[in-house]
Amino acid sequence: MSTVAKKNKQRKNSSKREQMLEAAKIAAFQKRDSVSDYKEIIDDKNKEIDSLKAKVDILGSIETNLKSSLIYVDPAECVNWLYADRQNFELGDLQELAEDIEKNGQVQPCILRLLKKSENQKEKYEVIAGERRWRACSLFRINLLAEVRELTDAEALVVQKSENRKKDICPHSEARQYYLALKNNVISQNELAAKLGYSSSSFSNLLSFMHVDDRVWKAVGDTSRVSPRSAKLIKQYCDKGEEHIKALISIAPKIKEGMGAKSLEKTIDRLLSNPEVSNNKKEIFINNKKAFSINGGDIKISKSIYSQINMDELEKLIYSHLSEKLI
Repeated sequence: MSTVAKKNKQRKNSSKREQMLEAAKIAAFQKRDSVSDYKEIIDDKNKEIDSLKAKVDILGSIETNLKSSLIYVDPAECVNWLYADRQNFELGDLQELAEDIEKNGQVQPCILRLLKKSENQKEKYEVIAGERRWRACSLFRINLLAEVRELTDAEALVVQKSENRKKDICPHSEARQYYLALKNNVISQNELAAKLGYSSSSFSNLLSFMHVDDRVWKAVGDTSRVSPRSAKLIKQYCDKGEEHIKALISIAPKIKEGMGAKSLEKTIDRLLSNPEVSNNKKEIFINNKKAFSINGGDIKISKSIYSQINMDELEKLIYSHLSEKLI
């Protein structure tokens, strides 16, 4: 091999060695970067774990503090709050609830507030939230699990609203408590609406329940299906006078069943535009369902009633109402 050829071969071998060394360096750097990346990821995960542990410790502390703030009280030492919101038809089966609490314990504590002391006063607390639980425990004389809080009346209204989200009460009951609070100047209407999350118009509609003639609500009875929008319309009709009030009372069973505002408006307008229909037509309801109507000499029997009552009973009912009209 010539000297020139040998030199060329040496150059090629040297170049290959340099390339291999360079490749090895790059690989080493990549490996080092990769290890560094993994270390960063592990450090980040460890930080996340430490953060979660801290949160768990905080939650555990909160839970411990909450448990230590709960007490058991004699339900006889409690009285219902002035602005209690549930009507009798919303209390449900208290006997069943009492039996459940006696068997399984009281899961959800009531929220109480200390009463101002006065002479010859047995009661120490007033029930802000948890009226059904308190009444149920009173039935079986079970000690009441409760949390005692320092609350203003305005704050207590908000607490009660929050409690009602767990088990809704009807709008009429809500309106009763808010109306009384406003009447006693606990808070202004705009402030209360804002605290409860109502728009001004929605809150105004809700309060319409309290401006309806008492005779209408007495005829309706259970108002749990009446919406604030319907209450607003009913209030407007009541404001128009006795004729409109009588028309509302004549359709009280339909209002009780949750008649919508549009249907209510059409029905009242139809009754008042034809006084003879309003005065002569009579609708008879059985189990909150229309059984038949008598209008002059016409008797119309509802199809839905056939499965509810036998024909002999239906005949007796019709005869009874016809006899009343003849007398």
